[in-house]
Amino acid sequence: MEAAPERARHLLESVPVSFVIVDKLEFVDISRRYADPAVESDPGTWRVVQSMHGTKIYERGSVGQ
Repeated sequence: MEAAPERARHLLESVPVSFVIVDKLEFVDISRRYADPAVESDPGTWRVVQSMHGTKIYERGSVGQ
C-alpha cells in the first residue's frame, strides 16, 4: 500500500499484473485510497474495462491501445 501514485505505479510495473480491481467497499477503503490514484493517473497504461455499482476493473495495456 503506497500513498504516492507515482511510486505505486512503479511497484505495479515491477510485477506481472494485468488487472487492478478498485472496489467500493465502505468499511475498508484500501483499493480506492491506494490503487485508484495510481491507475487513474496513468490512463495511457491502465484503462477501465468494466464498471459496475461503483467497482471498476482496470486492465493494463500499452500506449495507443
